[in-house]
Amino acid sequence: MVQKEIESWFSSDNEQDDTRTQCYKQSCKEYYHMARKMGLQLEDVLKEKGEVQPYADILYQKIAQVQQVETKPLKRTDTHFIGENRLFGGNLLYKDLIPSSTWFKNVRTCVTRSSWDKLRNQVYGRADYKCECCKKDCSINNTYSGDEYEDAVISPAKYEEFDGDTELNKWNTIRLEAHERWSYDNDTKVQKLERIIALCHRCHTATHMGLAGLRGLTELAIKHTKKVNSWSDTEWEKCNDEQSSLYRQRSAVKWTLDLDIITNSGFQLIK
Repeated sequence: MVQKEIESWFSSDNEQDDTRTQCYKQSCKEYYHMARKMGLQLEDVLKEKGEVQPYADILYQKIAQVQQVETKPLKRTDTHFIGENRLFGGNLLYKDLIPSSTWFKNVRTCVTRSSWDKLRNQVYGRADYKCECCKKDCSINNTYSGDEYEDAVISPAKYEEFDGDTELNKWNTIRLEAHERWSYDNDTKVQKLERIIALCHRCHTATHMGLAGLRGLTELAIKHTKKVNSWSDTEWEKCNDEQSSLYRQRSAVKWTLDLDIITNSGFQLIK
């Protein structure tokens, strides 16, 4: 009876479900099927009484226990990818340059579009639709107003196909995006995905400072970073120099990507 109840719940298509509920249903469905593939006795796993929704929490904990993964309780808005380090990099906003040797190789290019949408929506939901760096509420796409609105003249690099008006409009739009945070093992030459973090467009732009420069957004990105972190000019320059040095060192290495937190959570990579 429990299995039929949970299958009926996460398979139902209720037009009144908000985005958070839809994401939670998807998480519940994935954990349920993962548990079945692992041969878990679902009647024992789901024996606790109560609402249907907490069953996703129970499945998550059971799977993590079987795989010997250290984890924390799963909340309705806190979908944890198995093996993910949610503390990696903290919530500080910083220039996070990807080595040139792995440009255009990321989660988004390694999974199908539908899988990427599921992944990022889970990240948004667990962050309660707030930027994890500046804490901006992005639950409703809107435009910055008042002192937060920028009316600067944007001049993208002439050899790139970016439009100044379009970039300024995007800069002034409140929306969430997913950013990947990686660790780098110099001995094994492995670039490991540690965490996916929800960032507003402004914070995300500031992490990719090189791309921000091509879009003509360098000054706005620096200004935003210093504001979010309460940094002085000296503190910004110190971080900028350190990250630029790391970028040059890492770009000289041919890295192998480790996407285990994605595959361990039931998502298939594109061959």
